[in-house]
Amino acid sequence: MIRPQSELNSAGMKIKEHDSQITSIVKEQKGLQYRMSETNLERKRLEEVKRVEMDKKDCALMVEKLIEKHPWIATGKQLFGRAGSDYDFGSRDPSKAREEFGKLQAEQSG
Repeated sequence: MIRPQSELNSAGMKIKEHDSQITSIVKEQKGLQYRMSETNLERKRLEEVKRVEMDKKDCALMVEKLIEKHPWIATGKQLFGRAGSDYDFGSRDPSKAREEFGKLQAEQSG
């Protein structure tokens, strides 16, 4: 059966209309996927901030406990990191200090 030209034109118009709708939906889908990925990134950033805040609280509590346990920390903390002080950690080599400590311990016990 041969269809009249008007039916073919009508079908062609419907196809163009549906193509336009599909293009619009695909564009909207891509926009939503982008927003979803941005939202996921923001959620991860917020989780990281929350974790850091919790770590910060835990560290502050640990410092308080150390200060309670070791009173010398409160009296000596103004010297921490100060050049030339006993707490000048940048100028000290831990492996050499450990070596020296071992020698002094052996010397003292022997």
